Order: sequence, then structure tokens, then C-alpha cells
Amino acid sequence: MIFFYIIYLYLQPIYKNLSMKKIAIYALMIATSATLFLSSCGGDKEEVKPDPALNFKTTAGFTFTSTSVGVDSAVKVGVLINHSSKIKNVKFQVTILGSTFTEKDTNVNDKVIDLSFIRKVIATPGTEGWTIIATDENGKSGSVSLSITVTGTDPNLQDYSPAVGQPGVRIYNIKDPTAGNPSAFDLNTKTPQSASNTTPDNLKDILDQNASSGSYQPQWGTKTGVKYIKVTNASLTYVGATKYSQLVNYWAQNTAAVISITPVITTNDLYLVKAGDNGQYYLVSILNIVDIAGKADGDNVEFKYKTLP
Repeated sequence: MIFFYIIYLYLQPIYKNLSMKKIAIYALMIATSATLFLSSCGGDKEEVKPDPALNFKTTAGFTFTSTSVGVDSAVKVGVLINHSSKIKNVKFQVTILGSTFTEKDTNVNDKVIDLSFIRKVIATPGTEGWTIIATDENGKSGSVSLSITVTGTDPNLQDYSPAVGQPGVRIYNIKDPTAGNPSAFDLNTKTPQSASNTTPDNLKDILDQNASSGSYQPQWGTKTGVKYIKVTNASLTYVGATKYSQLVNYWAQNTAAVISITPVITTNDLYLVKAGDNGQYYLVSILNIVDIAGKADGDNVEFKYKTLP
């Protein structure tokens, strides 16, 4: 109203010299301009879209509040989401000793989500923080969290080092034509295995991946989903590792370094190995590399290791 009054005062002297028809035209023009001006100043506000709201499933069999469990326990959580926009991604993240990693990353495309996650907690006393994060099509995120306290004893590591004067475990060049030379290793039974097609893949936890037909360039891969971390931090050493928690904690704090195949292995390398079937950890120390010039026969990696008894 103030706007119109100002215009009136400004144009009043002019009106005296105008016909009624021209006055009507001017009035229409002023009204139109005022409408455009006011709409530009106070148009519709952009709708504020809500963040996704997540709720833990509380039905039987699901954990939905912070709790305590024994080592190696399997814990199940579920999440329910009913959102106004489509959910595009749900992540299940775990935090141990301040290090966070993604346990499960699931792409979805729905407004109503019902997901469940099962995780086997660490095999040593400690705490795991669990967070489930949902992100919608607008980039909005919401989350729910709980804490799992793991109770029990911290097992001693068993040292599988060779006796004095005896060789360590040997994994031979996969291109070695010598019959009987094992190019794989089964972590569960702690026995060398043949890389032959007649040997079941579930026995090939560690498998030589040498790709060169010339000089021996040993690398380790797997047929069972084993993962590796090359240990480069002095906080974990072969001699200093005496408790299983040291392996569990180092892995949790170095998940960005997890690899599926090692770089070329050299003497004195130290690897933390996680089995693909039961998730058990092994600390592997490389004792020696044998590379027989000019032929593959006998090329091998010799090692020792520590793990649970």
C-alpha cells in the first residue's frame, strides 16, 4: 500500500492535465509494474526437502541398541526407511579405534527400504561403532548408530617359525614345471597346496601370481578372497606381535591399504593377511627369495607366520 501511495503522490500533478482514458491506461501500467515488482521481491520460497529418517528394526533377532557381546559373535541389525524422495544408497560403516571402514555399500532406488546386515565382530576385546547412512536422490543423508562392546580374552599368537637350521614354508613359482612343488597355501589347514586345476580353489588361500617367464617376480594373490596389507608401520613387527588384538587393530586402522594382490615380494617384507572364509588374521614374514637364474625350477618364496593356535 505504501508503494501505491508514493506513486499517487508523484503522479497527482500529472493527472490534472490528462483525460480519463489516459489516466486509466497509466493506472493499468502502474498496477502491472507494481505486481511484477512485488512478485520479484516476495515470490514462492523453495521447498526445504527433509533428510532421510532411519529406524533400527526392533523385531526378534535384531540388535537395535548399544550392547555387549562375546568375541567372534555374529550380530544382526536392520534398518527401515520410509522417505518422501527415493533413497539411492545405504552404507553400513564400522569404526574401530578411530578408524572407519565401509562393511557394506548397497545401491537402491526406492522410497521404502528394509535392509539387514550381519557382521562377525572382532575376535578380541574392544569396541565397534556401527553406523548406517542413507542418501537420497537430492543428496540428503540421514543415519542411525549404535555401539557394540566386545568382551572376552585376548588370545596369544602362535609362532609358526621353522626350527633352527630348517627352511620355512615355501610357495614355488607358479610356472615351475617341477612336479610336487606347491605354488599355493591353505591357511585353514596350514598346508602347502598345488596350483593345479585338480586342486580345489578353496585350498588356494595364497596363490603365486608370478607373471614373468624370465626373472622371478613373485606376487601373491588368492582363489578364496584373501586380502593383504603390506606392513610399513613400525607399530607392528613380527617379533613384537604377541597378542591377536595387535593384528586385528592394525588391520582396522589401515583399511585404506588393503589389496587383493601383493606387489613384487622381497626378503624381509611383512604382510598382514586376512583369510577370505573365516576372516582370521595371519602375520607373514618373508625369510628368503630363491631365484635360480635361467630357469623356473626351484624359484620360491620362503616365509614364517603367526596367527591363532
